[in-house]
Amino acid sequence: MSDLENKLEKLKNKFYEDNKKHTIFKNKQKIECAKSISNSINFDLLMENTFQTNEQTNKIIFHYPIFKTFANSDNADKIINYFFQIVKNKINLFQTYELHINMDTYTITSHERFKNMYYKLFEKNNHENLLFNINLTTLNVYNGPSILVTLNPFFSSFVKTEVSDKVVLFSKKDTGDKLKKLIP
Repeated sequence: MSDLENKLEKLKNKFYEDNKKHTIFKNKQKIECAKSISNSINFDLLMENTFQTNEQTNKIIFHYPIFKTFANSDNADKIINYFFQIVKNKINLFQTYELHINMDTYTITSHERFKNMYYKLFEKNNHENLLFNINLTTLNVYNGPSILVTLNPFFSSFVKTEVSDKVVLFSKKDTGDKLKKLIP
């Protein structure tokens, strides 16, 4: 676990020590926790660890396990704009980009919590046509939860067929150390 992940875990634990963890209506409390964490850690540091990349490669790795700890409606636009800027930079440097998504711990309640953020992302993409076009060469999803099969119609409605053909899903078992090998 990285230093940031340790710090995120400590902040989450502190939040739940101060606010008794709910057994029902957990989503609202998770959003409150995410807001608390977002206000406690430098936003740029969160972004750099959520969207891992470097200047030598056209790869972008999105880490959902980090994202879920701080993402909320208050910072959704900033997160989306940051992501778009990374993609623009990759296209300017390499003409193409690869997107690798680590979906570890993603659930149906996660999907519900972030669904409005997806709508914002896809709406912005409809205006800019940046993310899901010919510049995207690969879209690999790692640690793919079984729930993705159920969510496929939701995502497919926003993505062109030629892009959906580039999507490769890796189960938790098949992910192995593939993520670690992506960026030197």
